[in-house]
Amino acid sequence: MKSLHCEILIDKPIDAIFALYADFHNYPKWSQYVDEVFEHNAPNRWTWKASAGPFPFELETEIVEMHPNELIVWRGWRSN
Repeated sequence: MKSLHCEILIDKPIDAIFALYADFHNYPKWSQYVDEVFEHNAPNRWTWKASAGPFPFELETEIVEMHPNELIVWRGWRSN
C-alpha cells in the first residue's frame, strides 16, 4: 500500500490557524471542493454544499470534540 506524507510550515500563531480551521464558514475560502457552509440552530451542526468534480452533494456534520488550539473531531454524513 502506498502512502503520501506532506508537511507545510505556516508562519502564523497557532491560535490564528486554529480559529480559521475551527470556523467552517472559512472552508470555501481555501477548499476547492466546498461551495457553501451553513450553521444549524442546533449547537455544533453544519450543512456543507460541496462538489467532487461535476457531482454536487450536501454533507451534514457535527463537532463531537474540540480542544482549542489543539484538536477538532467531527463526523459527517451525506444528506442528499
